[in-house]
Formats: sequence, structure tokens, C-alpha cells
Amino acid sequence: LRGFRFTVGPMLLLLGFYLSNFTKSQWRTILYSATALGLIVAIPTLFELFNYKLPLTSNFSEIGALVESHKISGTNIARVQSILAGPNALGLFMLISFSAAISTKLFFPKSLYVYSIFLILIAIVFSFSRSAWLGLLIAFLIILYSFASKYSKYLVWIITVLLIAAGIYIFLKNDMIKNPIVTHMDSTTLRVVQYERIWNSRNEIGFLGRGLGTAGPSSQYRLDGGPNRWTENVYLDIFEELGYVGLVLFCLVFLVLIIKFSLIKLKDKNNLALGGIVLLCSFCVSGLFINFYTGQVAVYFFIIILSFYLKYVEGNSEDKWQKS
Repeated sequence: LRGFRFTVGPMLLLLGFYLSNFTKSQWRTILYSATALGLIVAIPTLFELFNYKLPLTSNFSEIGALVESHKISGTNIARVQSILAGPNALGLFMLISFSAAISTKLFFPKSLYVYSIFLILIAIVFSFSRSAWLGLLIAFLIILYSFASKYSKYLVWIITVLLIAAGIYIFLKNDMIKNPIVTHMDSTTLRVVQYERIWNSRNEIGFLGRGLGTAGPSSQYRLDGGPNRWTENVYLDIFEELGYVGLVLFCLVFLVLIIKFSLIKLKDKNNLALGGIVLLCSFCVSGLFINFYTGQVAVYFFIIILSFYLKYVEGNSEDKWQKS
């Protein structure tokens, strides 16, 4: 049941929203709400930057994640988490809000739009979430490439290569950036151990996997006392649960959607399609460092926004949306 909840549940939710009969007006309200929700979640991070945590728990609350102070391992550098369960959950949530905000440019006043983007970026940067950082980098490169002229696109590729080269150089030469800000010290070491475990047991996992609930967050605190297999990697968790077949099907769904939005973007220069591409690419890349449990609030938020793009992007140019 837990495996079904974390692995199959989001896919069923996506199908349910896609089959819904919401009107354009209702979907636009959902998009407005998504950006507004991103703002609400982002605002407490401003207080955290000045070492003030909002009183989000009471004496009747359990001692949980909201009470904890998250810091980068081995340092006093605080990681913001806002009202979510942790920095990684916040970073992923803000990443999705960023994608939604791209499309709300069609409807929001310019000043509010700029303010929204600013707060969202602040929250992503100071969450020190590697998955969110990587997703944000991919998002910026896609946006830059999308709006570049025919010849400027080559410049975008050059900038991308230079950024990667500079990042590798700084990573190797600066110990403070390399360890702990990027590697998060023990976090990376533990992940590598899990990657090796997956590789060594790939034949045992096979085409159909170990079954739902046998890997990832589903296998934590098992009632039968079975092994806790985790990787904090969406793709490896799905591979371990559902094997090669499940992993291929999972990746194929998002690959097909990315291609679909890309073709629409090329055809109509549709800003909504761009939002869909950014959302899918940034989320899929961040999946290398998170699983569906770490950011489960963000995962369902992602499904709702993706459903919006799926439902009303095709055949709706920006002009048509503005007139509606």
C-alpha cells in the first residue's frame, strides 16, 4: 500500500486531472493559486535569512521537522525550509512554483510578477538543495535558449559549456564549495554506497523489480522487519521496485510529454508550452537527488501544474489565452 501511494499514486492523480472537465477559467484560477501559494511559502524564508524562525508549532504539536534547525553538515550555515518539512522539500516546491510563474506572466501585473520570481529564487538558493539548484540551472538554460535568436543559440551552448567547466574547476579547487556545500559530506558518501548496492544487485532486481513497497521511502520502518532500501533517487527507487520495465515506462511518459510541449513551442511560440518544458525538464533532472517521499508535497503540486499544461496548452496561443 505504501509503495502504491508513493509510486503509482502520483501517476493516477495525473490521469485524474487530465480527464477532468475544468473550464479554462477554473484552470487559470489554479495557475494563479499555484503562484500565490509559492509566494506564501517563500515569504517565511526572508525571516529565516535573518535568523528568525516563525513560531510554526505549539505546545500541543509533536516535536517534528518544523522544530529542527537544518544546517549544512559541519558548518553553521543555516538552510531555509519555510513551512515545509525540510530544505529539499522547499527547494523542489519552489522549483515548481518557478515554472508556474513563467506562465503567469501572461496574467500577472509586471511588478507582482518580478516580486514573485525574486522571492522564489531566494528560497531556492538558500535552501542549499542540490536537486533544486540543478533543476534551476536547467530551467534558466532552457529559457535562455528559447528566447535566443537563431545565431544566439550557439552562444547559449558556449555559455553552457563554460558554466559547466567553471563549475567543475571551482568544485575541484575550492574545498568550502566542494565539501560541504555541494557534497553535503556524509550525504554524498551514503548515496554512493547505495548506488553501488543497486549496481551490484541489478541482475537480482531484473526486468520486473522487487515489487511495490520494497524500495525507497516505502521500505522505511517496515512492519515485517525487512530491509530498508533507499537511494533518494526517483529513477533508482522505481528501478528497484518495478525493474527495467517500470523504469522505461516511467521515463517514457515524461519524455513523450517533453517532446509534445517542444513541438507545440516550435509551432506556436506558445509561452504555456515553454512553462511545461521547464517544469518537466527541471523536475526530471532534480529527480537524481530526491525521491517521491522527500518532496511529496511538491510532487503532488507538480502533478497539478503539469495537468494544467497538458489540458490547455495545445491549440491555445498566448493571444487566445489573453482574450479568454
